[in-house]
Amino acid sequence: MAKKKITISLDPERFAAIEELVARGQADSVSGWLDEAAARRIGEIERARRAVEWIAGRAKAEAAPGEWEEALAWAREMDRRRGDGSSTEHAA
Repeated sequence: MAKKKITISLDPERFAAIEELVARGQADSVSGWLDEAAARRIGEIERARRAVEWIAGRAKAEAAPGEWEEALAWAREMDRRRGDGSSTEHAA
């Protein structure tokens, strides 16, 4: 797979820890370690998204009339209070 060269900023202690792993042979390179860490995190986020969609689908299917809409209104209000700025509709 082709790689794209980028510039990033890291906490110096985290960068030193990654360099130490490379020096001990526990990682091939800093770039390789970061690429693997990013892939792992992206996978975690995707699995969490799918789980939330599945749970939301079950909740929507089992909700009493109007209960689903009330739950979405509550969630939007919590987002607004938190300052999330999220105005998108939930897919489920």
